[in-house]
Amino acid sequence: MKFSYNWLKKLINLKESPQKLAEILNIRSFEVETVEKVERDFALDAKIPANRLSDAGHHWGMAKEIAAILQKSSKSELQNPEQLSESKARAHQNLKIKISKTELCPRYTAQILEIKKIGSSPKWMRERLTTCGLRPIDAVVDITNYVMLETGQPLHAFDLDKIPGGKLIIRESGRGEELTTLDGTKHVLPKGAIVIEDANRIVDLAGIMGGENSAVSKNTKKILLQAATFDPVRIYKTSRALNFFSAASKLYAAGLDPNRTLTGLARAMELLEKYGGKRMGPLIDIYPEKVAPAHILFRPAYANSVIGQELAPIFYKTVFERLGLGVEKDGENFVVEIPTIRRDLQIEEDLVEEAARMFGYEKITARLPEVAIHPARRNDEVWWEERIKDFLAGAGFTESWLYEFTGDEELKKFSMDASRTISLENPMNPETKYLIPRILIKYVASAAENSRYFDSVKIFGIGKSFQGPKINEHKDLVIVLAQKNTSGEEEFYRLKGAVDELLEKMGISDHWYDDAPSRKSQNANRKSQTLFHPYRFAEIKIGDEKIGNIGEVHPVIIENIKAKARIVAAEIDFGKLWRAATTESEYRPVGKYPAIIRDLAVVVPADTRVEHVLDIIENTGGKLLADTDLFDYFQDEDMRDAEEKSLAFHLIFQSPDRTLKDEEINKLVEKITKALEQKGWELRK
Repeated sequence: MKFSYNWLKKLINLKESPQKLAEILNIRSFEVETVEKVERDFALDAKIPANRLSDAGHHWGMAKEIAAILQKSSKSELQNPEQLSESKARAHQNLKIKISKTELCPRYTAQILEIKKIGSSPKWMRERLTTCGLRPIDAVVDITNYVMLETGQPLHAFDLDKIPGGKLIIRESGRGEELTTLDGTKHVLPKGAIVIEDANRIVDLAGIMGGENSAVSKNTKKILLQAATFDPVRIYKTSRALNFFSAASKLYAAGLDPNRTLTGLARAMELLEKYGGKRMGPLIDIYPEKVAPAHILFRPAYANSVIGQELAPIFYKTVFERLGLGVEKDGENFVVEIPTIRRDLQIEEDLVEEAARMFGYEKITARLPEVAIHPARRNDEVWWEERIKDFLAGAGFTESWLYEFTGDEELKKFSMDASRTISLENPMNPETKYLIPRILIKYVASAAENSRYFDSVKIFGIGKSFQGPKINEHKDLVIVLAQKNTSGEEEFYRLKGAVDELLEKMGISDHWYDDAPSRKSQNANRKSQTLFHPYRFAEIKIGDEKIGNIGEVHPVIIENIKAKARIVAAEIDFGKLWRAATTESEYRPVGKYPAIIRDLAVVVPADTRVEHVLDIIENTGGKLLADTDLFDYFQDEDMRDAEEKSLAFHLIFQSPDRTLKDEEINKLVEKITKALEQKGWELRK
């Protein structure tokens, strides 16, 4: 927001240069981004936070802020705006104002004025408007803009002769209603925008911009000058929905003080009457639920403990009075009255902050903490998340952070039903209208996109999925691997190997892969499993509990997303994963003696579970069999017709206390082979 240095000098006895003033504000109040020379003036562009726009987002308010910091007096505002509310001149028409809901417009004030001639505004006003980044137009428009910059109260002038029927209604818009605003832009309004309509049509997009159909022109004879407050939430949502912002809408969206509308209106009438206007009829003031100042108990002793500085109670009293707050003694404490314009002061700590910044943060004596600092208890979820990221990064995967939003087009590509998603009320664009129901699809889509530029893609991430209609939020670990010019089988086992090693690093010993899940499980997960290839898919289990899925992405999905490579993916319920790691950690000492690895391939019926084969191998291999790893799955047409499949395993033999000999390992392998053959299974040579 731009402030005129010369204007501020008129309100305060400033001796500081524009640059020095900017430095003071940076330290005590607001960040001043630039100080720019504009003709014979300087524009200070200050970043005013939304909760301070009501009291400091205008020149009177900024002048008070600077005066409080420099301990100077500022020029008073209009002391008694009510004195301008009396007029003996009759209005030429009886105007009625109706507000459909009080919350839409907490206060509405207005005045009818007769305009003799609309000419240019005075030179000094045009210069100040230009310095603040506004373009001078004519006396009426310039005065409304000037008063907004001066008092923080937006105003709007209607050409009264363009409002037939003698009435205005403030209401919510219906979806699809239209209005062309003063800048010539035609808007299709969302449901719930605040609008003002006359007897026939909408004439104002309240709080944002007036309508072209009621605009003041050089032929205007009578105006209705409006100063009101509107619901800030509705103003903000409407501006976002239309992607249409004005200087007024930014003030309204931050929330304005309804007790200030008359101040802004009175100041505008004072200027209009000075430059050719004449009031007609009584003041219109609709204010059904008056807003009263709040009161906060302030404890100087508590404030000293928070700030870390011993400050006298009189210091706090003086600071609060300089800031325009009411202060009454209450024993050793104070009761502070908060003006309704200070929307940022709501609790005692807010007052402590005000006192601290006025004292000067740089003056507070640095002290070491006086209490013992104990390390926080380890958060197991966060700890395991970091360990998992470290392992996968070390295994050659790249972590990706992807948006947890989606749209109809993406859901369609993955054959997902949008009816069970959670919609956003105000999405940024059509492709972010839903919360993602399954974060896996974002990583598969990312792998497909990257496969256009790279032969191999290895990514992972931990993200949230959201399922409806009631919000069910959970985290998933997703690992995706894409490789060009392959059958997909090798990548499946590479990914499975990475998952195996991850789970083992986490101390989870009883995990296994169910490549023939029960019919009950299949029915329960039918929609979930449509993303995977029907014959290259398995459930990841710990004991009897399913924790995730692993498999090759379905060819139809690959075609839909136009992937240039086969894609395999694993999705694991992160909550189940880290809890299993916390409760089932298994630690093994690093072996001192070399391991001997032998490979073994066995042909089994297609419905045989891998876990069943592993049980036979491990129970027969004895203590010297340190580990068994499935590294290949094979099934050609002949095997598929015979309902068979081939499984190949690495058998890792190792002793904790000696070096093993080939002869004893040969005997163990032979023993394992016989145990498998006794099941009627064929060992491949």
